[in-house]
Amino acid sequence: MSRIRQYGTINTLIGGLFDGTFEFDGLFESDEIGLGAFHALDGEMIFFDGTCYQVLADGSVRVADTKGRTPYATFGSFKEPRTFDLEGIDGFDVLSGRLDAALGDLNRPALVRVDGRFSRLKTRSIHSQSKPYQGFTAVVKSQEIFERSEVEGTILGVRFPEYLQVLQVAGWHLHALSSDATFGGHLLEIQVDVARVTIESADSFEVHLPDTEAFREAILPIDIHAEVQGAERDPTRSNESD
Repeated sequence: MSRIRQYGTINTLIGGLFDGTFEFDGLFESDEIGLGAFHALDGEMIFFDGTCYQVLADGSVRVADTKGRTPYATFGSFKEPRTFDLEGIDGFDVLSGRLDAALGDLNRPALVRVDGRFSRLKTRSIHSQSKPYQGFTAVVKSQEIFERSEVEGTILGVRFPEYLQVLQVAGWHLHALSSDATFGGHLLEIQVDVARVTIESADSFEVHLPDTEAFREAILPIDIHAEVQGAERDPTRSNESD
């Protein structure tokens, strides 16, 4: 099985600890996939094929500064994954259900990569924050949302079971990037035309914690499931017909 390595925790973000405490140098390996945030929440991270991309709040995409830092990121590599094809998937929830069914064992964390053609992608990114930081939920209210049709690209991410919800987003947490690296972000909604899925459960989950005064003194929230789901999912989904 694959192995997943994490830096920071989701409840540190909910608690407003946005400073990048982990330097990129040596953080990830070329054969891994990963996603996360940047210092002060300056955009969304997507890492694959040896390159780390930063999707900014103005919608632009750039290769991340190798001297950058992150408060929260997750990486992993496939060992013996399952692969299969998808087509005609309409909606994030439908995709999540298909991926769950492919895993079978939902009590383990998992990695996924989806390469293909997407009829619709809806993503978001977050503006860089300034101190004193607000809580993550307040920050997400000012997120920028992007939509594009007929996109070829890659979606990747992780799934964590609810019993780990203090450490990670419960359910599927996915980021997207177009093949021409001009569009991407945290995935909110999706329609899949055709795609190839690579997926695998993990047999281990390694967590690295910040070594900072702010972390040592923080009173971190514990009951965060509803708050995280509200911050991570599409804020307009209940108003959409799809």
